[in-house]
Amino acid sequence: MGGFTRILHSGRPDDLMDEIPTYVAKPLPNEAENRGYVVLNRPYAFLQWARDTNIAEKYVLMSEPDHLFLRPLPNLMKGEHPGEPASCAGVHACMEVPW
Repeated sequence: MGGFTRILHSGRPDDLMDEIPTYVAKPLPNEAENRGYVVLNRPYAFLQWARDTNIAEKYVLMSEPDHLFLRPLPNLMKGEHPGEPASCAGVHACMEVPW
């Protein structure tokens, strides 16, 4: 397992950057229509990180700081090769997958 990286989507460094490796992403451009759904910054920041980072691991787990794992995570990967879809790809939110 690789390390942890925090993706900060505020566009500005903060005081926790010395505590955990942090990627500072640019916020969603003002001209982007978010219709009040401000968490669109998250996938936009994740996309920037994925484009700017050399990811050596086969899998990446994206989790929110308020997610709580009560049991070990099952391996839901269907394929053997990076880039193949996992079982919750395309699901609105993977937290809705019952296991």
